[in-house]
Amino acid sequence: QQLEAGEFINVLSSINGQRVIVRYKLNGTGNRLLTSLYNSEGKILLENRMLSDGEAINISNYSAGIYVLKFISSSTKKVYVHKFLKQ
Repeated sequence: QQLEAGEFINVLSSINGQRVIVRYKLNGTGNRLLTSLYNSEGKILLENRMLSDGEAINISNYSAGIYVLKFISSSTKKVYVHKFLKQ
């Protein structure tokens, strides 16, 4: 889903690379996103976790590589996808 004007989703890596922090502003989300995490092979690592703006996801147990976060707005049901690299 494309973001509308004034909306954003940022996935920030912590300094030590052990967590990613999700910052977002979306219209009509009620400040919650249903979040799932996948590895580059499509395996689900985290499923259907409700996430608030500024909340962190622990990725310390995962090896270096490309990961995909899928977010679903709790109110609009729009789907957003974000890829990130863990080093």
